[in-house]
Amino acid sequence: MSAVHGYHSTTSMSYYVIFEVESGVWMEFSVYGKKYGMLAEGDERKLIFQDSRYLRFERTIYNKK
Repeated sequence: MSAVHGYHSTTSMSYYVIFEVESGVWMEFSVYGKKYGMLAEGDERKLIFQDSRYLRFERTIYNKK
């Protein structure tokens, strides 16, 4: 999954991210600037969303043995 870029409008900054999920489908969400700043292109994590609303992008933690 990878995050993509935001753009600037005349009244405020709008941030959009696009994720490619395992099935190959692309999903676009509007996010707040703080959440946008926490994403990087190429990140691989678990995408959590409800309908068309972005909730979070959880880092996958592997148990090393």
